[in-house]
Amino acid sequence: MELQDSQPFIPPPPDENGRTDLSVTVSIDGQVLASGSVPLESTRYELPLLLSKLQPRREAYTLECSASLEDGQTFNATGKLTYLPEPSTVQIASASKMDLRTGAILAKGPNGEGEFQPIFPIGFYTQFDGYLTNLTVLSELKEQGFNVVHPIPPFSNLTALDAVLDEMERVGLYLMYDMRWTYMNDSRVTEEVNRIKTRPNLLLWYTANDPDSTSDPLNATVRSYHLINSLDGGDSTGGSGYHPISLVLGCQDYEFSAYANGTDIVMQNVYNIGNNVTFSSEWDTECTPNFGACGLANG
Repeated sequence: MELQDSQPFIPPPPDENGRTDLSVTVSIDGQVLASGSVPLESTRYELPLLLSKLQPRREAYTLECSASLEDGQTFNATGKLTYLPEPSTVQIASASKMDLRTGAILAKGPNGEGEFQPIFPIGFYTQFDGYLTNLTVLSELKEQGFNVVHPIPPFSNLTALDAVLDEMERVGLYLMYDMRWTYMNDSRVTEEVNRIKTRPNLLLWYTANDPDSTSDPLNATVRSYHLINSLDGGDSTGGSGYHPISLVLGCQDYEFSAYANGTDIVMQNVYNIGNNVTFSSEWDTECTPNFGACGLANG
């Protein structure tokens, strides 16, 4: 058996218990961090990793994984491991973690205190200007069970933005910070990330909004991904920062991989069940498999 861009593999006969084990070793710079037997074709099989052998640092480590069978077949792979210092030591107020076993986000409380807990974000995004006239709406959202707010830019009035973010922090709401109009502008991204990363209730970054629908440059999301991570405590070569990066794709499969390579979390626009998917009232056009926008597209 041979998979594309991989080593040929000849499945060996199973043992008397009907299973075949791989001998797996995980190492960094020659130091073995984990080793053990892993059943062939298993998924999410855990090997404890000894992080005590590593020093926290900004640059991601290169993780080397070797797996071998009793008949001598050996397979090797590499990946990135980010092991960052405490955020307070680099002037960053909080950290959010991705649990890649479950897909969950782990975070401390919106005030930056407590233990890391799984967070299931429940909220919505809405125009930023709506909060300016009455900040008490944020308390109402919290009372109704929402835990995150995603304000839509532009944020032309930074004094008003700070007032909203201060109130969100006070009532205990997480922030999803949106850079949809600026994510391809390096100087603007640098300015915004440096201003917002000191917020303890920052949960995650948001960059591109339907970049596939607007045909943004195919490398745009990857460029901003590396820049944001480098500003958010990580490196600029694939290592993670202190907060995951997200985006939304609007088409079923239009350059999906190219855009998705520049994010940790791929989201979609979820529309109400009552949404008219055959005619767009906003654009005054019919929606067919090849034309129109009534929600997600099949491009």
